[in-house]
Amino acid sequence: MRKFLIGTGQVILFYIFWLIGDYIVTALNWKIPGAFVAIAIVFALLHFRVLKLEWLELGSQWLIGEMLIFFIPAAIGIVNYGELVRSYGLQFIIIIVLSTIIVMGITGKITELLVKYRGGMNS
Repeated sequence: MRKFLIGTGQVILFYIFWLIGDYIVTALNWKIPGAFVAIAIVFALLHFRVLKLEWLELGSQWLIGEMLIFFIPAAIGIVNYGELVRSYGLQFIIIIVLSTIIVMGITGKITELLVKYRGGMNS
């Protein structure tokens, strides 16, 4: 039960950061999602050690583990655009596959660099 409450609190903390990011974007009339600003805020707070990773770790693990649930409405919503899918479906698939490969490659390289960097620090 304690683990559940801690995880829930951490998810709520992520939500608060999202609200702050959304408020900043709205107040400054920026044309980017508030979530980007929220991620930048969280990153900066982690970098400058204002936030500890442990304060967000359990909630972030749960969110990543349940990520598929967040994409189901988008996947179901595509049913409304049958003609568009019939016309451009192959192009959509190519773009999705290529962008996935690019993201996986970049993520892998960043992970390698972080492991190498952290490995050098621990020696």
